[in-house]
Amino acid sequence: MVGTTEVNKYSSGFAFSGNGNVQLNIHTNSPEEAIYLNRLTNKDLLGNFSLNVTNDIGDAIVMPGHTAVNLVNATITGTSGTGAGFRLESTDKSNVSLGNNTITGI
Repeated sequence: MVGTTEVNKYSSGFAFSGNGNVQLNIHTNSPEEAIYLNRLTNKDLLGNFSLNVTNDIGDAIVMPGHTAVNLVNATITGTSGTGAGFRLESTDKSNVSLGNNTITGI
């Protein structure tokens, strides 16, 4: 599992900036979530961004409450054999900005 599930740590995740392309590929076979992201931004990245996560038996991508997401021109794919491919949970303190993205949960 990448990230944290601790309630008091709301900053697990990634912020990408600069010139170039970013491609993250994660694969696991775990009943736990493959990746927890409370924070994900690529707004300062000059290039392509893609996140591909596969979990054969658990949820692939989970964005729990207190989420801060700012994505532009991103491709995100979460694939799970038995769980959720992509699960976004939101609270009144969440901030999610999605501009011209492709998000797929399988």
